[in-house]
Amino acid sequence: MLREDVSRGVSPTLLMLDYDGTIAPIVSNFDEAYADANMLALLERLSQNPYCQVAIVSGRSVEQLLTYLDGLIGLNILLVGLHGGEMYDMLSQDYIEEPPFAYQTSIMGLRNLLIRQNIHLLPGIRLEDKGHTLVVHYRQASQENADKALMALGKAIDSLGLGMEFTTRPAKKALEALPRGFSKGHAVLNLISMTAIRMRQTPSLIYIGDDVTDFDAFRVVNDHHGQSIFVGPALPENAPPVYLTIPTVAGVYDYLVNAFLSAAA
Repeated sequence: MLREDVSRGVSPTLLMLDYDGTIAPIVSNFDEAYADANMLALLERLSQNPYCQVAIVSGRSVEQLLTYLDGLIGLNILLVGLHGGEMYDMLSQDYIEEPPFAYQTSIMGLRNLLIRQNIHLLPGIRLEDKGHTLVVHYRQASQENADKALMALGKAIDSLGLGMEFTTRPAKKALEALPRGFSKGHAVLNLISMTAIRMRQTPSLIYIGDDVTDFDAFRVVNDHHGQSIFVGPALPENAPPVYLTIPTVAGVYDYLVNAFLSAAA
């Protein structure tokens, strides 16, 4: 029914996809997380369906996403970066939403404090400054060094008096400091409103993600009777209910082809 509705234009669909672990594989060096050519070609084709609005919803910044998705610039795809903190239209190449500049000053102070404490020199620890958020990566660190780095991040937020504006959010082998208002659930609500205006009809919803940072989005999609899809071998115990579990990124590609393209083939 889904692919028939989309292909015939009976029911517009808002297709929301996380980036890392959903359309691009998780890799040890997060700078090298490239989506393969087949996935990029599929996104291009989906973006050309007038009844399907494609959106990439990621914890990465829009600037980072554009380095991986530059071949899709000029297509009808929305990029939502920083867990909903910013939104960019790849068709018009304009920002729809940008976070306040003041957040950058706070993140810079947080990063500088951690550097003065030599947290970035702990083996296996890497600090990633996204401008408006700061991530402590510990995928390649020992448990001892990971614990030191994560504790230092929490203490730094408190010592700089940022606790009212900023919080921390876990991801896969990472902990991110970000403004409290940044949420993928909030991003989904914005995308629903925008797509309903563009398509003159409330869209059906599909959200595909692989991380705890996607759970807020799952909850909003579930509340709107959409389809939440988790990517991974098993759904975590604390996850909200999902429509489907897909084990791998390759499985996401197959799902999208079957759901959106098979009926039109």
